[in-house]
Amino acid sequence: MRFKLGLTLAVITLAAFALPAWTHHSHGHYVDTFTDLEGIVKEVHLVVPHSWVYLEVKDAKGGEPQIWALEATGRVGLERSGVTRDYVKPGFKHDEVMKYISITNHMWSGFNMLAHLPTWKKLPAGIQTSIDRNVAKYVQLQRQDQQKLNDEARAALGRKLAMNEADAASFRPKLSSVYASWKEKLGSKCWSLLQKSALL
Repeated sequence: MRFKLGLTLAVITLAAFALPAWTHHSHGHYVDTFTDLEGIVKEVHLVVPHSWVYLEVKDAKGGEPQIWALEATGRVGLERSGVTRDYVKPGFKHDEVMKYISITNHMWSGFNMLAHLPTWKKLPAGIQTSIDRNVAKYVQLQRQDQQKLNDEARAALGRKLAMNEADAASFRPKLSSVYASWKEKLGSKCWSLLQKSALL
């Protein structure tokens, strides 16, 4: 059966919309362009920390087929988005089992900079300030890159699937207790930064 890249893009994009920060490590070399592939699903591995779909793709010049390894987020993240082991299997034809993508924008994930506190405190103040300044700068640039990738993914997926923009106002009040709980856990300063960045 034939398989479109749209499924992998959908998997990656669903994860990206739910968790707008790319993972901090990877086995692959990423480019910021999209390519349509058509091939046969050979293997599916929903694992941690990254999931993989292997496609056998015909060579456009008539050569030997190539195996493409398509990477997505880990199994837990995919399952939270509704992508389970039954969602895609070898032999599945993507555009027969998936017709729509709904963009809800109800989840958000930040960039976490972690450091060993005793070691951090030993650093000169100037170095701490430089690290803080550059983290703030490049996190913003990373978010801009991520938004660009999200926009491009929507356009690519929209060629095969119907894209629905969910009315967040209709369900956001039902999440008020979730927001309140996290505001208490994070503290007022962290929560104000989150609101500013995510427009909650």
